[in-house]
Parts: sequence; C-alpha cells; structure tokens
Amino acid sequence: MPNCLIIGLMSGTSVDAIDAAIDRISTVSDRYAAKVLRHIEHPWPPAVRKRLLAVMAPAKTATEELCQLNVLVSQHFAAAVEKLLKESKIPRSKIAAIGSHG
Repeated sequence: MPNCLIIGLMSGTSVDAIDAAIDRISTVSDRYAAKVLRHIEHPWPPAVRKRLLAVMAPAKTATEELCQLNVLVSQHFAAAVEKLLKESKIPRSKIAAIGSHG
C-alpha cells in the first residue's frame, strides 16, 4: 500500500453531525503517514437526531426502532460520502476503502 485514499466516517455521542474525511495514507520507509485532504460535517436532520438520542442508554428501545435507525444512519452516512466526494472533486474510483467507527 504505497499510497491510497481512504474515507473515514463518524458521529459522536452529541449526534450533531456526521464527520467525514478523505485521508491520503502513504508509507515512508517502514512507517505510515496520513494527510487529511478534505473534511466535512454533514448535519443530522433534527428528526433523525431526536430519534438517535432517544435510543441511547439507558433508554429501552424496540428492535424495530433500532433496525429502522440502522437504515437511516447508513443512508445519511452515504449522503455524507457523496457530499465529501463532490466537494473534494475526487472520483469515487480513487477511494480504496471507507471506514466507520460503527
């Protein structure tokens, strides 16, 4: 892996926005180096944010709600990636991997 582009995604417990970044990962001798090429914040829609906050521990939550939120979160993470790629003008074919904290 001499040089590749990776997208990283996360949303913290404040659930204010999705952070998305494109990083260039390269090797220098036996070490890795990383450089952030572009970073964006993609705000959660208020209704989705409210639902996400409502299921956080110690809340009791139905499995159905968690499944619906799983789909919504993935759709918003995908939208954040699309926005990041558009703003960075980096073609998706140049991205080696996308990582998310979960």
